Amino acid sequence: MKTMALLLAVSTFSPNIPRTWKASDVSALEVPLANPMYSPIHISEEVYYRLPVRVIYKSYPVYRPDREPSGYTEWLRRQEPEIAFDGSKLKTREDWINAGELVFNAPTSYAPVFFSAVDGTTGNSTIGSGCRSAATA
Repeated sequence: MKTMALLLAVSTFSPNIPRTWKASDVSALEVPLANPMYSPIHISEEVYYRLPVRVIYKSYPVYRPDREPSGYTEWLRRQEPEIAFDGSKLKTREDWINAGELVFNAPTSYAPVFFSAVDGTTGNSTIGSGCRSAATA
């Protein structure tokens, strides 16, 4: 019976997710500057909660060109974008903890910035991201 109760408790985990953007808290976050004309003005709570949720895609390792597995770049080009975070699939406390780590460690930019994403001799992007380096701009 204890096992059944434990399984039921695990399967019905519902996290208490607080609102992170409250106008009262945001206004108390910073001390106004001496000249209020230059103090920051933050977006409203209503606007903040209308912002679209950032999609977090599955990421892949980045290798130095001399350490990249043979055919890796070609294989990577063939991969379809895959969403890595889907809140509707989180059922247990452990799922939420793992998702928190994934979100915390997720890249904030998908522009090529590392070794295998840039041709070491010209600086030109080798991944079809649509981004161009300063050398090709």
